[in-house]
Amino acid sequence: DLDQEGPEPGSEEEDASLPPTVFFVCAASAEALVFVNGRRLRFRGRVHGGKDGAVALRHDDRVALGHCAYVLLVQDPGQAAVAELAGAAPVSYDSCVHEVMLKRSHGDKDYKERLAAFVINKLRLPLARAAFEEQLLRAVHGVKEANALFEECGSFVRFRVMGGGEVKLARLYSLRLEDALPHHAVRISVQAVLITREEADRDEQRNFKLAAKSAQASRGGGGGGGG
Repeated sequence: DLDQEGPEPGSEEEDASLPPTVFFVCAASAEALVFVNGRRLRFRGRVHGGKDGAVALRHDDRVALGHCAYVLLVQDPGQAAVAELAGAAPVSYDSCVHEVMLKRSHGDKDYKERLAAFVINKLRLPLARAAFEEQLLRAVHGVKEANALFEECGSFVRFRVMGGGEVKLARLYSLRLEDALPHHAVRISVQAVLITREEADRDEQRNFKLAAKSAQASRGGGGGGGG
């Protein structure tokens, strides 16, 4: 719900001596998802004036409805020039989504758990990265050998290296890939697929060109050494 105090902007009642119009926002029900600057408003009634869960909106405040289905940016023409001179950072839809999805108060019950996960991820990053790279290297080596063998036999089966994992939303504290999906959480798998004859012909042509280029490079290197 959006409540208003003061005269309508541009109306005859509006006067410079009167206080500016103030808007209040509150959650209309217990199920309503209303966020102001990333913080969810709790339903405590519908009385405005800063009571019962309603808050007054100021210039550049962000109001998000639902899971950021709609994002409203509060603009006060009288404060816009001041904010620009102060070098205020521009507000975008992505930044609003970021603060709603990731910003949590220090009073959240899972704050300690998320902080511990952050520290642990940073401490074991070198070991986790080394283990991930070793696993990926083995998968790539095996897939390359298998694809070469199946291609030599004229088969239309090819293997691919797949990587992925679950993003733990409860522990998500940033949108960086290494935080959303740490190395130790990535699962490497091999997938077998059937390709068409056209794709097989393209593979054969590509391998032929690579072999020809490699042979040419070898001849060039041998000639230089002999000279």
